[in-house]
Amino acid sequence: MSASLAVMLPAIWANPVASLPDAPLLLGKIRHCDHLEPVPPEARSGVYEQGMSQYRQIPGNIWFRIPYWLAGPWSNKEGTETLTYDKDLRRHQQSASVSDWKVDSTSHLWGCQTDNTGQVWHFAGVPYTSSTHLLVRGQTSYSTVYELTPVASANNQFVVRYRCHVVVVDDCKKTVLRTYGCEEIQSINLIDGRLLTESDMALYDETGRKYREHKVVRFLERDGAFAPKDRSSAGQDLAMLFGQYLISQGLSNLQPDEMAADTAKKQANSSLEAGRIEEAESQLCAARDLYARCKTNNVFERSNEVFDQLIDVQFKLKKPAEAAASAMVQGQLWDDRYASDNEECVSKKVKIAQRFVGHEQYILPFLKQLQVVLGKLGSVHDEDLCQVSAMLSAARLPKDRREPH
Repeated sequence: MSASLAVMLPAIWANPVASLPDAPLLLGKIRHCDHLEPVPPEARSGVYEQGMSQYRQIPGNIWFRIPYWLAGPWSNKEGTETLTYDKDLRRHQQSASVSDWKVDSTSHLWGCQTDNTGQVWHFAGVPYTSSTHLLVRGQTSYSTVYELTPVASANNQFVVRYRCHVVVVDDCKKTVLRTYGCEEIQSINLIDGRLLTESDMALYDETGRKYREHKVVRFLERDGAFAPKDRSSAGQDLAMLFGQYLISQGLSNLQPDEMAADTAKKQANSSLEAGRIEEAESQLCAARDLYARCKTNNVFERSNEVFDQLIDVQFKLKKPAEAAASAMVQGQLWDDRYASDNEECVSKKVKIAQRFVGHEQYILPFLKQLQVVLGKLGSVHDEDLCQVSAMLSAARLPKDRREPH
């Protein structure tokens, strides 16, 4: 970040989730830095393309909010970009002519996860490398973006800043022809359902000295609706990373229910390992309630695991009534998932009941219902039916006549 940007935008860079200022006010104040980080030696002119592999790194965990209208997949289907301004700082020459050139159709996805308020967040994923094939020249341009930061936002405008190193490779010889650094201030504008992107670019030589400025304009069409993305291009679990990021920024209250439930479940496991049983109970109860609010169907297994753990913990804390209440809800969870006479459902409910041997009186309604279901299933479940019937008999005995367990 240049010193001038650091002075103008301290709130944004110190807190990436702060409200961004209106774009029209800010755009006129943004200036490109005079010097950029030099290109690493392994990516400079003359080396073979494969030598660049060590230059690529695993992306860090950086996120920022984006407007909802921007979220989703977009592409430059026409494959056309327009150069509207070009200034050579070495020769002090400026061209005002407009020229178009063809590139491969490019696509871009904005937005990866949503928080529990519905706002969309983008995973910066830097550093990452993208490529553009220059059809006329027989060359491929590889851009390794190492910085992506939001700058400004207005109703139908969003501005971001990229910093990258560009490596141009000869497609035949597979050697690096030239390398340079680039700082791009990209203004993204929503116009009649399309995106107009205006990219003010400054180019820097291998040592980081600025030598050229130009402006490129392109239109992008929407390719589909926004949907949360599970994996990054590097194979990272984005839901997990998003949860970790929110927690690291003190924003755990923004976690979606499923993500918050997973977090509470992990915290409970840590508490159990440390012997903090009461703390684990509280965390498991939180996970149970959060999973119950989830609208998706993929949380059943995790929710069931939470109930198994919670019943164990409540028995350890000598809370059989609370354990029974948990068992009743767990049984309903299985009934909602399967028919009550489904083999897998019945087997699970028998296992739940077996945990209450010696505490049968707390789950009397559960046992009665299970006895009826087992009676309808025939001889296959005779052994289970005998055990449940014995538990029912024990539950009905006066307390002083029950066998100690």
